[in-house]
Amino acid sequence: MGIGLSLVSWCFKGTILATALAVLAGAVTAIRIPRGRQGRTRVILWTCVYPFAAFAWFLAVFVFQAYVNEALLYRDPWIGHTEQTPLPNGYAVLLIDEDHDTVFNPATHFTVGSNDDIHPNGPDAVSGVRVLQIAGNKILGGAGPLGQYSSPATRDRIDYFFLLDTDAHTRANFDTYDALTQAAKQFDIQPQLQPILGIYDRYRFTWFDLSAIALFLVPALGAGLAILRRIRRLKQPMPPAIDPRELRPAS
Repeated sequence: MGIGLSLVSWCFKGTILATALAVLAGAVTAIRIPRGRQGRTRVILWTCVYPFAAFAWFLAVFVFQAYVNEALLYRDPWIGHTEQTPLPNGYAVLLIDEDHDTVFNPATHFTVGSNDDIHPNGPDAVSGVRVLQIAGNKILGGAGPLGQYSSPATRDRIDYFFLLDTDAHTRANFDTYDALTQAAKQFDIQPQLQPILGIYDRYRFTWFDLSAIALFLVPALGAGLAILRRIRRLKQPMPPAIDPRELRPAS
């Protein structure tokens, strides 16, 4: 599912959820606040509107972070079936539907004049990556077949290993793990390969993502707490009325 369809799906499901929450919140508020209290109707309306306002604010923040992540940070927008993140050595990881995982050099693929195609056997790109290790300017890993996988065994299969030099933009392939280990020893590297998804998770999330979460939560929670305080104030029992006849002049 593309980003556009995912957003449409989110909007549809979010609207249904907001409607249900609005009905529930309005009914609970109407029960909690006794009739006749000044401002009761206004607070009930606030509680009904709040779920829709929070959802609209969430969408606004999400679109903002998606634009910044894609246009400025070169990371995926947290939606869709394509996941991408830069690596500290200038290369990047691209995951598409969990069946086309690639390590590549953005400078040679996403630049002016490039057709944006990543050659699976290029000198600065490897597709079908299963396991990976970042060691300074070297990238070690293992790769297998491309395409849709009929079984977990096929999805996890490693046909060969590789070593990328991100400075020289060269690539060396190895038939066995032992051969990769011998080549890595020349650079004082001990292979410690891990699933490519773990590498993606390590470098995908940044301070900006935490800031985007805070940007949504702080106003949303602040508005929710303000409504709750107003409800709590209105549901308090009114002080008993004083009979004027009981008032006595001060002696």
